[in-house]
Amino acid sequence: MGEAVAATAGASTLDESTWMQEHAWVGVVLGIVVAGLVHTGKAASRPVINAGTAGFGAPVASTAEDGAAVGITLVAIFLPLLVVLVLVVLAAALVWVLSAWRRLRRRRQARLAA
Repeated sequence: MGEAVAATAGASTLDESTWMQEHAWVGVVLGIVVAGLVHTGKAASRPVINAGTAGFGAPVASTAEDGAAVGITLVAIFLPLLVVLVLVVLAAALVWVLSAWRRLRRRRQARLAA
């Protein structure tokens, strides 16, 4: 419980800092970037999941997304500095999945062309 109080106090201190008061747009930009990454990940993965599993993978993917959201929220509350690392790992995983998907698509197109 003490971690949650510390995280809340830390966020409050940051929000009230002179730098954040003068650069309020930074929070907006960070929110847009994070929301954009999440949306891009979902938009890229859902067609592949639905096509590959005939729609049966959608509930599994949705449950995994919800679990990840709860996990990141708990990390943010109890270990706020670790959130940055978690987000970097998630972004790297997204890049890896997208590159793997592109490789598979190229192989399939090459196989069809041959």
